[in-house]
Amino acid sequence: MSLFHSEFNKRELISLRMILNSNSGLNKVINAGLSLDEIKSLNRESLKGLRFRKYEEILDKLQNYELYESKAINTIDWCEENSISILSIFDENYPKKLSMLKNPPCLLFCSGNVSLLNMEKSIGIVGSRNISDYGKIITEKATSYFAKNGANIVSGLAKGVDTHAHQSALNNNAPTTAVLVDIKTISPASNINLAKEIVQNGGLVLSENIPGTQASDAYLFIDRNRIQAGLSKLVVIIEAGSESGTQSTAKHAIEQKKPIYCSDLNKIPNYPEVKFKDSLNKKLFDQGEAKLFTEETYTEMSKILDYDSEI
Repeated sequence: MSLFHSEFNKRELISLRMILNSNSGLNKVINAGLSLDEIKSLNRESLKGLRFRKYEEILDKLQNYELYESKAINTIDWCEENSISILSIFDENYPKKLSMLKNPPCLLFCSGNVSLLNMEKSIGIVGSRNISDYGKIITEKATSYFAKNGANIVSGLAKGVDTHAHQSALNNNAPTTAVLVDIKTISPASNINLAKEIVQNGGLVLSENIPGTQASDAYLFIDRNRIQAGLSKLVVIIEAGSESGTQSTAKHAIEQKKPIYCSDLNKIPNYPEVKFKDSLNKKLFDQGEAKLFTEETYTEMSKILDYDSEI
């Protein structure tokens, strides 16, 4: 039985996602229990009441609903032509762990093994795009260990730590999940072949955004990071600066009450002291929001992954 007062098919959800400008906007009308006809009839005051900011723009779009419905049909056709599965929040196999988020993705555009969305033994491995040689070694060692122990490696296909985590998972014949801003235009372009390799080897590439969304706004990456944390039972931070974008993944993990483990960079021989002092690893540990890990900690982390919980 649905938890929602109104349900929408995928064509309607895609149309509304385009009109309302964001996933959070789509969640607002779903949580308000509005029907499609009621949404089409929204006026300036009711949009203000639902705390929409660009209400004039949304009103104009609502008056041209058929145009966005046509665009939605084109999107669905493109997905079918490119073997992209579309999962909606109303589907029975929608992952429970994402439904628990404050702003759950209403749509997921998926290429590859969709069952990985519900794989409980999933670990997020993230960190800096500007990875050091030390970071490469740590990423490959940590990823290989958990990959060999049957974990799904979750990351974001970015340069640096993400790339090495996905590649290490593939090298160990383990499943890996890449959460993107846009599934149509893979970014960075240098990882297009890596994305293909992930799908071809039983992994998953996905995005909550309408295919063709330009990854130009920082908030899209911040939103993406909540899904990375949401799919993971625990989050591993390999190496990142104190003000790195990885901060947002850590923030989401903390909000979701997911354990965070940061590499103990201070125990790496010859690791630059200045870099360690300015690391997100040290910052999160000093704030009591993360534990530090070395190879000796893998067993402890594995116990968390193996623990049989509902989410």
